[in-house]
Amino acid sequence: MLCKSTRFACKLRILILCIFTSLLVNAQDLPRLSLLTCSPGDELYSSYGHTAIRLVDEKRKWDIVFNYGTFNFATPNFYGKFLNGTLDYCLSVSQTSNFIHEYKRENRRVVEREFILSSSQRQDLAALLLDNAKEQNRYYRYDFFKDNCATRVRDIVTKVANRPIVCGTTSHEATYRDYIHNYVSTNQWAGQGIDLILGKPTDNYVDYNAKAMLPDSLEAWFIENKLVGEAQILCEQSHSTLKKSLFAYLSPLTLSCAIFILIVAITIIEYRKHKYYKVVDVCLLTILSILSLIFTYLWFISEISCTSYNYNVLWASILCIPILINIACNRRNTICKWLIFTNIALIAVWIIISLLGVQFAPYIGISLALSSVVRYARILQTF
Repeated sequence: MLCKSTRFACKLRILILCIFTSLLVNAQDLPRLSLLTCSPGDELYSSYGHTAIRLVDEKRKWDIVFNYGTFNFATPNFYGKFLNGTLDYCLSVSQTSNFIHEYKRENRRVVEREFILSSSQRQDLAALLLDNAKEQNRYYRYDFFKDNCATRVRDIVTKVANRPIVCGTTSHEATYRDYIHNYVSTNQWAGQGIDLILGKPTDNYVDYNAKAMLPDSLEAWFIENKLVGEAQILCEQSHSTLKKSLFAYLSPLTLSCAIFILIVAITIIEYRKHKYYKVVDVCLLTILSILSLIFTYLWFISEISCTSYNYNVLWASILCIPILINIACNRRNTICKWLIFTNIALIAVWIIISLLGVQFAPYIGISLALSSVVRYARILQTF
C-alpha cells in the first residue's frame, strides 16, 4: 500500500496534468491573432506598403484577414469625394488564402508576427474586430497621417493590450515628408507631385506614436513595445524584372534645370533681337494658372488636412489667371502691371519661407518660380 505522502504526491501530479491539459485545450480553442505587414508595390497607391490583422480560430474554422485599407469604387461621386477628402474607407474581411494570393500576384512580401496578448486580450481583440466589421461600424473617414490602415491597427491593439506603451515626444529627427520620401525614392516624379500638393503640415516633425502611421514603421513600433513575436514569411518577393521607361531616367532636377535654362535663353534671344514671343508666356502662365487652381482647391476647399497651408500657392498664385488673360489678349494696362509686381513679391516671400525651412521646396517649384520672375521682368519691358 502507498503511504499518505506518496498518495498525495500522485494526486497532485494528476491534478497538475489535468490543469495543463485543460489549459492546452483552451489555448487551442482561443483565437490566434497576428500582424500582417506587406511590402510596397510598384503602383503609386501601393508605394507605402500595407497592414492588416489575421485571425485564426480553429474552433470556428476561421482563417480570415481584417483589412482597414479598402474603399468602394461604386460610391456615388467617388472621384469628387476622393479629391475633397470626404471618401470613407472601410474595414473589409477576406479569406487569408485570397489575401496572400493577391500579394503573390503583385510580387509583394507578406510578413506575419503573432500578437503577444493574454487569453482574455485575444478574445477582446477578436470581438472588437468582429464588431468593427459590422456594416454600421466598418466605415471611417480616412486621414493620410492620422487615421489609416496602420494607425487603425495600432489603436485597436493598444486598446486591448492594457500595458504601458513606450512613451516618447517629438524627436525632431524626421518630418512626415521625410517618411514619405523614403517610400518614393525610386519614383522621383511621384515624389515631386506629392511635394507640390502637400502643404506645411507635412513638414512638421513626427512624434513617437505617429511613427506608426506607415506599415513598416508600425511593425517596428510593435516590436519595440514587445507586442508582437518572431517573423514568419507568408509570401516572399522575387526579384523585380520591371523595365523603366525612358522618361523614368530623366530626373526632376535635370528637367527643372533644363526648363529654367531654356526660359533664360529664350528671354536673352528676345532681348537681343528686340522681339517678344507671346507663346512662351501663354504656355508658362497656363501651367501656373492650372497649378494655382489645384493648390487653392486643395487648401481652401478640400478637407484633406495635409494639403492645407500649401505655400506653393505663392509662386503659382491665382493672380496668374488675370495676367494670362491680359497677355493672351495683348492688353498692357496698369492693373496688369501691378498684378505682375504683386506676383513677384509673392515669389520673394515664398523663397524666404523655403530658405527658413518652413516648407520644403521641390525642384520643379523652384524652376517654375525663377522662370516666372524672368518672364515677368521681360513682360514689364514690353509695356
